[in-house]
Amino acid sequence: LAAQRNLHMVDDEYGSLIFQRSGMEPSGLSLVEGGNILAAKFSMRNDILVPDLTVTGQSDGTDANNGSDAAQVEATVKDPMYSGGPRPFRILAEHSVTQPEAKLRADFELAQKKTQEFSADITVQGWLTEKGDTWFKHIGKLITLNSPMIYPAPWELAIKGVKSVQNSQAGTITII
Repeated sequence: LAAQRNLHMVDDEYGSLIFQRSGMEPSGLSLVEGGNILAAKFSMRNDILVPDLTVTGQSDGTDANNGSDAAQVEATVKDPMYSGGPRPFRILAEHSVTQPEAKLRADFELAQKKTQEFSADITVQGWLTEKGDTWFKHIGKLITLNSPMIYPAPWELAIKGVKSVQNSQAGTITII
């Protein structure tokens, strides 16, 4: 149901389930190679990317909305960053949708594909950010990554999850 409304489910620092839309807010935090980054693992996939994504469905028929208007509802979103060949992607709506609802579903699916394009596990020392709060408070927010070894220019990634660890080998670390 959340996908139908372009809502992404994440948990906050207290373990409460929250819903948010794409277009995340910046955290104001940075991860810097040679600074607070202890270790990093990064992967990039392009096999899931598509130039455009179409959601097809049907809406409820009424006296005012009938025929092909009700039977052929479509919404297409384009990925402006895509640079490969033609790979159209079409999904069927899970239940009856209006055109704006189909657009919300397409936006959700494209955002999901974008979150799977890049994945990074970045380890920092301690459990606290430079602001003095825990990294958990920033799940779902954007963070600036400045690591020429990973990517040549600074860029923003969303924090998908945080794991705080303490052991005798590594000490107190956070994996973002």
